[in-house]
Amino acid sequence: MKLKINKRDQNLIRALKKVINNNRKTEDQIIADLASRMMLTPHEEEILWDYIQNDSYWMVELENK
Repeated sequence: MKLKINKRDQNLIRALKKVINNNRKTEDQIIADLASRMMLTPHEEEILWDYIQNDSYWMVELENK
């Protein structure tokens, strides 16, 4: 079975994809800036990204919590 998407909805989907991609670029830049400010290694930056994007706490220790 295939999902059929009409022309009007295809236009809306294209617009939505554009918004999502722009937001991803912004998120990536903010995370990179934060990682740089924190002076993280590439591995630590991945942990930060996973914590922010996936709410993954298992490799993160929060101070004062």
